[in-house]
Amino acid sequence: MVREHIDAYLMELCRGVGALDINAIQAVVDEIMRAWRDGCTIFIVGNGGSAALASHMATDLSKITVPGQRRFRVQALTDNQSLMTAWGNDTAYENIFSEQLINACRLGDLLVAISCSGNSPNVVKAARVARDLGARVVAFTGNTACRLHELSDVSVLAPVSFIGMQEDIHVILNHMIASVLVKKLTAVARRASQPAKAFVLAAGEGSRLRPLTLNMPKPMLPIDGKPLLEHTVQWLRRYGIKDIAVNLHHCPDVIVNYFGSGEPLDVELAYSYEDTVLGTAGGVRKMRDFIGDSPLVIVYGDVLTDINLHDLLAFHRQVTTRDSAAAVTLSLYHVSNPTEVGLVDLDSDGRILRFVEKPKREEVFTDLANAGILVVEPWVIDMIPPGIVFDFGRDLFPMLLEKGVSMYGWVAPADTFIMDIGSHAAYDRAQQDWPAHLRVRQTVLQPAIFVDRDGVINCNRPDYVKSWAEFEFLPGAIEALRRLSQLGWPIIVVSNQSVVGRGVVEPQVVDDIHARMVAAIRQAGGRVDDVLYCPHAPQEHCDCRKPQPGLFHQAAERHNIDLSCSYMIGDAACDVEAACAAGCKPVVVRSGRWAEQAAELRAHLLHIQHVAADLLQGADWILDQVAALRAIQADRPVHIAVGIAAPRLHVNGAQVSYTRANHSMPARSSAQAVF
Repeated sequence: MVREHIDAYLMELCRGVGALDINAIQAVVDEIMRAWRDGCTIFIVGNGGSAALASHMATDLSKITVPGQRRFRVQALTDNQSLMTAWGNDTAYENIFSEQLINACRLGDLLVAISCSGNSPNVVKAARVARDLGARVVAFTGNTACRLHELSDVSVLAPVSFIGMQEDIHVILNHMIASVLVKKLTAVARRASQPAKAFVLAAGEGSRLRPLTLNMPKPMLPIDGKPLLEHTVQWLRRYGIKDIAVNLHHCPDVIVNYFGSGEPLDVELAYSYEDTVLGTAGGVRKMRDFIGDSPLVIVYGDVLTDINLHDLLAFHRQVTTRDSAAAVTLSLYHVSNPTEVGLVDLDSDGRILRFVEKPKREEVFTDLANAGILVVEPWVIDMIPPGIVFDFGRDLFPMLLEKGVSMYGWVAPADTFIMDIGSHAAYDRAQQDWPAHLRVRQTVLQPAIFVDRDGVINCNRPDYVKSWAEFEFLPGAIEALRRLSQLGWPIIVVSNQSVVGRGVVEPQVVDDIHARMVAAIRQAGGRVDDVLYCPHAPQEHCDCRKPQPGLFHQAAERHNIDLSCSYMIGDAACDVEAACAAGCKPVVVRSGRWAEQAAELRAHLLHIQHVAADLLQGADWILDQVAALRAIQADRPVHIAVGIAAPRLHVNGAQVSYTRANHSMPARSSAQAVF
């Protein structure tokens, strides 16, 4: 009898679990990931067994830890018994959750409301209050219509009649969601650790630019003294992209003989020869093995631009995190010639509703056009038929929209330079406009990242670092610099090296250490644009030894830096004092002299912006701050549209110049919690 009952129960439970709405579960996962991505709090409520599940779910979400990724902010409103009984006693039982939400809930937060009946007064009121406060609502309910369905953005019904079994299904649902979230965060972490690759479309014959292109590929036409393709490669490298593929057809040897392997430009070039032009998408499909599992930046070879690639990639990561169907992000800009480009229609979330390639005049519906730079998920490449002519605008994009695959558009800031040089008039205009744009850009101050060396990038030694053999990178330091390089801001190492002034180490040895350090960072896909160090002994009382701000002022003059918007990452009081004197925002790491200088650092508590475990955590915090600021400036929670001028690198081929110094905020500091 018992056995039969158990078998029947398990069979019915399995049937109920199998009948769950997968699309609704996916929507719940997307809501939770959105809350995580936006730094919002997830509140969970329920009564009886559902109250126990609320605590259970909060525990499961809180324990999800993926290295390099922030954790979920979760609070079960069922756990504070003192507060619940106080509200219940002083007002009414139906207010025990809603009053807590009034205290803590913010715009964009998420409420998970669990109720088998879906009509529990305190849960229903919590959902109503959460919506009034601008939060999203997810509901786990039983199998009948209820008030909670009407108030929720997403509902998952347990499709069985017995309440106890509904609770079982809710527990299973919680575990399924938690397991999916672990995989999604792991994928986010893996993607963050893998530099994007790029593909430059250069196989076209450039027929509209003949006779200039009779014996030369269009991307090799010179602009401001060097080929268009060289501008493109240097732009990609500036944002940390080293692996670049180029497809070839017309006069391929001109490109290969000029660029070779790409080593002089500090990139690795791969070439794809097309006997017959395969179209924009078909050419990319031919190089599927090169693409691997990383997101791919695709650049049309006739586009000259200084688009902030960090912002474009950040937007793409955001939409792919919150929308599992997101596959492509197009960079967009406003044009005056809408019949000559691909036009895009967007909804309020930036999702592309339709794409029309080079419409007739009567078909024009917007001036928002494809800029010719897009980011594509690798699985989309597999949807392109191999070996045939296939185009992004005419074939792939309409097919993706028809299949329900999400495509998004990122609108470039108005001061971004974007020009298609596909005609003689455009090419002539580029010869004038590009140098003029560069001159203007060089007058615009840009933020920078300053980084101390010993104790931040490499291990401190009590006897100092006297050779490359004694230089040891701290764990995560190279990865931190790789991530920071994607901002497009100058990264400047500023260091006190009194070993030179005291005669312990020769200047050329320090230069060699720095050259090898930068080479190792570059090899891993990172970037350091300059190394400035003070060679003087403390008793020389120079103006460049930290805590004096001389190194910062030299860097600002050389790289056109706005110090007030820049960050300094250090491990000692002198780093904080120098940053403050220069007007930068100090971030302190605990990997170097933190312990021995705790008292001195505590004296600067109000000035320290953040305290991190190491350079990697400090870098991630800065990236979060920049993303949040740009989102605020763009007046949208996701869409980032703030232009930051790209740095001018002190690079000559593969050589980096280093200079020894010569003689001649507002938010509450998060460091307070650490001290």
